[in-house]
Amino acid sequence: MARTASRSTEILYRADGARVLLLKGRADVVTPTYFPAISGTGTNAPPLDLIGLVSASSFPRMLVSAYDLARMSKREQQRARGLASKFGKTQGTIMLDSGSFESFWLRDPSWTFQAYAKLVRIYHTELYCSFDRYDLWSRTKKGAVAEQLRLAGLSAKLAPGSTCMLIVRGPVPSRLAETVSRLLGRSTILIRAIAIPERECGGSLLTRAETVSRVRQILDEKSDKIMLHLLGCGHPLSLAVYSFCGADAFDSQDWSQLAVDRSTLGFVDSAQLQLLNCMCGICKKVRIDNYQKTLLHNLLFYQDYVLDLQRMIRENTLRDFLMARLPEAFYEKLEKIRSRHSNVAAIAKDTGGS
Repeated sequence: MARTASRSTEILYRADGARVLLLKGRADVVTPTYFPAISGTGTNAPPLDLIGLVSASSFPRMLVSAYDLARMSKREQQRARGLASKFGKTQGTIMLDSGSFESFWLRDPSWTFQAYAKLVRIYHTELYCSFDRYDLWSRTKKGAVAEQLRLAGLSAKLAPGSTCMLIVRGPVPSRLAETVSRLLGRSTILIRAIAIPERECGGSLLTRAETVSRVRQILDEKSDKIMLHLLGCGHPLSLAVYSFCGADAFDSQDWSQLAVDRSTLGFVDSAQLQLLNCMCGICKKVRIDNYQKTLLHNLLFYQDYVLDLQRMIRENTLRDFLMARLPEAFYEKLEKIRSRHSNVAAIAKDTGGS
């Protein structure tokens, strides 16, 4: 059976399926929260420059690809280690990503668990993802699950003093949820956090919300203290919907690719930021429109927004926020999904089931 952590996390507030979770550490993480993802794939700036910008902005979190760090020159690696060390000591939390996304899209088979393990030991981040494989589901169902369990177990042992975010994958939403259940039931490692890719939760927002709600139910039947992270999720309205369904944390590259429209909670091309007539602290202060201004504008938005989500959960007004933003028919279906999964979880707890 899986052992779950109870001392490293604390639920501060709960409102229906949503919650505010405290992950204790050198720099505490309060959820719902967002990690701006830094990757050399699909961005307009080198990863080292983005690490420097997030550090200088005082944003308290970031996700960095181990693959990109490993591919830097020695001089760049030295600077990256210096920035990461200062960031971790003074202001925030770095999540180290396994780099499988970058190695897959760049078709680099040389990126291995051993290479990733070396980076984990060098950077000593408080959060790091388990090593995952994008080709897992080219195997048999049994072989794919077994390999995920093996990689999760190996990854969790790399830094015992840190929290390992165990990545779980699945070719379809039902298989994804089933694999989460199998991981919890078969693993002997200490499980503090689970990460699932948003794109593998389904083809529509409603289907994805149902998958998130189902996974939250599965986790709660073991321990409601397990953090649920959604990989590759950065759309503001999606963050609110998934938080409503019990997700805790998110990351994406959206912040470095587009510009957030605060009024619509949508995105525009980064070159169109000036058309938004935004009056945020960055846009009022910085007169010259450029890429860096867009990034700072986005970082300020995400920090304000996750604080708003936390406040709405504490005040039990997240439902009101979604009712005002979502089509009525969609919201009614969302409520049915949440009610169905939360009721099943409650019944299982009341009867001693798991």
